[in-house]
Amino acid sequence: MIFPQKERRKSRRAGDWGASLWRTAPDRPWLQKTMAIQLFAVCLAIAALVTRLPGFSIRSIGYDIENQTVAMEEVRAAIPFQSEDLQATKEKRDEAAKATLDTYRVDRERVAKQLQLLDDRIQFLASKRADVEKAVREALRLSTSAQSEEEIVRKALLAFVERIEPELRLDKPADPVALACWLEPVPETLPKRVFTAARNRPQQTVASLQDPPAATYVLANLRDLSQLARDSLEYVLSYGIVPENRLPAGENERFSVIRDVLVGDLKPAEEILCKKLPTVRTAPDLLRARLADLAREAALRGVADRPVDWTRLQQAAFELARTCIAETLSYDAVYTEGAREHARLMVPPVVKEIQAGEVIQRSGDRWTAQSRSDVRAYWAKLRARQAPWSRLIGIASANTVLAVLAVACLARVIAFLTRKSDAAQRHMRVVCVLILGTLFLGRVIQYFDPSGLSAPIAAAGILAAILTNARVAVMASVIVAFLISIQYGYDWRLFVVGASMALAGVFGTFRVRRRGDMTRAALSATIVGILVVLAVTIGMDSLAPGAVLRRVLLVLGGCVACIFIVPGVLSPLERLFGITTDIQLLEFSDLNNELLSRIAIEMPGTYAHSLMLGQFAEAAADAIGANGLLARVAAYYHDVGKLRHPEYFSENQNGPNIHDTLPPRASARAIAAHVAHGAEIAREYHLPQPIINAILEHHGTTLISFFHQKACDRQRHDEIREEDYRYPGPKPQSRESAILMICDAVESGVRSIKNPNEDRVRDFADKIIMNRWSDRQLDQCHLTLRDLDAIKEVLVSRVMTSFHTRIAYPDKGGVRSAANVIPMPGG
Repeated sequence: MIFPQKERRKSRRAGDWGASLWRTAPDRPWLQKTMAIQLFAVCLAIAALVTRLPGFSIRSIGYDIENQTVAMEEVRAAIPFQSEDLQATKEKRDEAAKATLDTYRVDRERVAKQLQLLDDRIQFLASKRADVEKAVREALRLSTSAQSEEEIVRKALLAFVERIEPELRLDKPADPVALACWLEPVPETLPKRVFTAARNRPQQTVASLQDPPAATYVLANLRDLSQLARDSLEYVLSYGIVPENRLPAGENERFSVIRDVLVGDLKPAEEILCKKLPTVRTAPDLLRARLADLAREAALRGVADRPVDWTRLQQAAFELARTCIAETLSYDAVYTEGAREHARLMVPPVVKEIQAGEVIQRSGDRWTAQSRSDVRAYWAKLRARQAPWSRLIGIASANTVLAVLAVACLARVIAFLTRKSDAAQRHMRVVCVLILGTLFLGRVIQYFDPSGLSAPIAAAGILAAILTNARVAVMASVIVAFLISIQYGYDWRLFVVGASMALAGVFGTFRVRRRGDMTRAALSATIVGILVVLAVTIGMDSLAPGAVLRRVLLVLGGCVACIFIVPGVLSPLERLFGITTDIQLLEFSDLNNELLSRIAIEMPGTYAHSLMLGQFAEAAADAIGANGLLARVAAYYHDVGKLRHPEYFSENQNGPNIHDTLPPRASARAIAAHVAHGAEIAREYHLPQPIINAILEHHGTTLISFFHQKACDRQRHDEIREEDYRYPGPKPQSRESAILMICDAVESGVRSIKNPNEDRVRDFADKIIMNRWSDRQLDQCHLTLRDLDAIKEVLVSRVMTSFHTRIAYPDKGGVRSAANVIPMPGG
């Protein structure tokens, strides 16, 4: 089916979002000002409801709680506040203090003492230069030509070292070869041997010693060895040598080491694993490693003016330096305790939440440090709430700003989601009434439940979903929860719980056809509320069984209130705002009500047509996502105006056709009058406005073609006004009215098809829809081409189902009638 191109509707720009809310009729410009005044009044009312005057009185309990042991009366929190959890804070701070490492400080005096000991021993070796020279000269003088000079010097030095070693006062025996390295002379400063000229001896003796030009005996390695030994020993001592008896049992324990003087790459303070701290027994390994590093650096720098065997020097320096190793780390108890106290102070207090209504101290119970702390924190909070008038004005101003922002946001969203201005304004008024009612109940409940968990936020969401639509209800639920949280002291947890419950109620109100559906939605909101309360409690508070149970019971109390509030206020709100809900439509769909009973008795043909039309319209509306219940109920009443003159309509005529005696124009007026008569009867029986609109719109301004053609045939030469043969309208304004128009035409006309089959029915339905489209009857409703195709397919399917066939039973001839049966006319 190809339809003429309908004018494309312009997309709504961001600047037009509020147009539907403020758009009014040209002859009623005052409505815009009235709407603005109403919204401003709503903002002021919201601000007044959410702003609570500080009415707390801080009165003494009657005695000094610091010096008494038993509470004489109960202290219950009137507002939520935070208090320090003394036990949890103590545990946290003890953990921080325990995590603080033991601090050891390098004893600088001990380091200096050991270095001085090394210097003294080096100085002692240097002071023996003359004795070494004398011993070497004596050994050279007594030598023979068979002995090399190096061997003579080595043996002389070893003998000399063994002789003077006791004078060094070493704690441990040293290697004589290594110590001899300290006394090795520069070869150029040794005297040259002059041998005798005896030819008959295989070994010549020394005749004399010839002194070198530089007669001074010079120790070759003393300077380099002194530097190596002192630097390496200072590094090891400054690194820290811990006493054996101070080692902890665990190898993974750590120490904090503090150094006053830095050496090499050492840091002023660092944490070191216990197993990495050297002792007197293991420090030589660190000393050897440090000597290797220093010898390597010296070799790379080339500091010596002659070839040097750095390996020998490293060993020689090690032998003398290791004898000066001693414990240099001492436990600094003062610093450790100070660090632990600082760690305690750096841990912030652990706070706990005390909700409004919770008992802080019960009468007759002993005072504890925790209860005293809680009461002091509570009194401090109350004193802060006793604000001066300037503070009160500031709070009221802030709440007014928040209320204006909330209402403005709500107005923009409703205007964006609702296309028609009257519907947008009605939705806005409904939501504002729900907000004010919920805040009023919240103010009353605040005196009994300071936590706000029993506030009827879910009821507001469910009512908004029933009276408006799901999208508007979602936004309204968030706004209500936001304002309730402000009313209860900006409690964000109440906002989370309330919004969750309200949204669960909205999503559970997808289609309300029975009173039980509202109860089901309230139960869904309750389940979600309990889960969210438990989640928030687990995440923020301790799992005290009493507090958890109390909050769950408050949520259950709100659920019970919601079950009674929603049905109780739904009907008054429907009448107040003229809203027709599915529940109200179900009441009017009862076929036994007075008006439908009249139709069934006085117009049986119209009644049968209406029932069949109701099935068609409901199926078509459900296929495109429209309100199928409204379409079905509207179909039941769409021809109620025929009750005034049922004989004018063919389905109710049993005798002569009255139109045979009337001119075509009069017949057309009589037929068209059933629309206005139907609206009058509907108002008499208090039918909902959507049904009245469907009665007025189900024919639109279509042409009564039968009588128009009849008039044209009779008066071929006279001008026929087409307006006299059209229905008064208006054209369908909703999808349900347009569906009713199409289904009415198809259901009425399809019975005139001879030998109907699926193709003929589809062509007929296609023709009807095409005629309505070309006649521009569907311009003011929101039906798309896809919707029209879906409606056509549903109609074809339902019509073919209604044309069911029955088996033709054979006539059994020759059956004799019983003798006692009296034959009646008509069989």
